[in-house]
Amino acid sequence: MKKILRVNIGKMKCKSCAKLIRDDLNDLPSVSAKVDFETKKAVISFDNLAIKDTELLNLIKSKGYDVK
Repeated sequence: MKKILRVNIGKMKCKSCAKLIRDDLNDLPSVSAKVDFETKKAVISFDNLAIKDTELLNLIKSKGYDVK
């Protein structure tokens, strides 16, 4: 089942940070992510039967960023 997760991301310092997060999320199966450096937000669409939202948040945190 498709789910949308909206996340505020802290500690992003540049557009490359947003690209890194976006690319890592989009590498996961059944995930489509958009990350906006200007607003410091991500919109992540995913199949919650294939992956849990906590896994997505933990991936972002593992890169050194805060999630809210």
